[in-house]
Amino acid sequence: MPKAALDFSRLEGRLRCVYAEDAERAISLIRDRVSRFDPSTTLRRAAHTLKGSAIHFSAKYVQALAEELEEYGTKSAFVDAPAALTKLKYETDRLRDRIRSRYVD
Repeated sequence: MPKAALDFSRLEGRLRCVYAEDAERAISLIRDRVSRFDPSTTLRRAAHTLKGSAIHFSAKYVQALAEELEEYGTKSAFVDAPAALTKLKYETDRLRDRIRSRYVD
């Protein structure tokens, strides 16, 4: 392999691991804002980022739940947010575990 060539399989694996780490941060931010009924930009941005990342893994349920929480933040409607957060955390953990089991050396 020429020196300038990239090893895309390693790069892909690293990007997936970064997603798993970033997802934990996003969930933590969302949890904090939901617990305080705080519809801040932080809540919406964390949920939006998680939603966008989930698209790359065809994780439609994670995507839908993140979008739901993003909407709760936009509308300041928190009645169902704790239940959606619990589901999002569970599904994100499942996705993270699948990613790590496949790509962590």
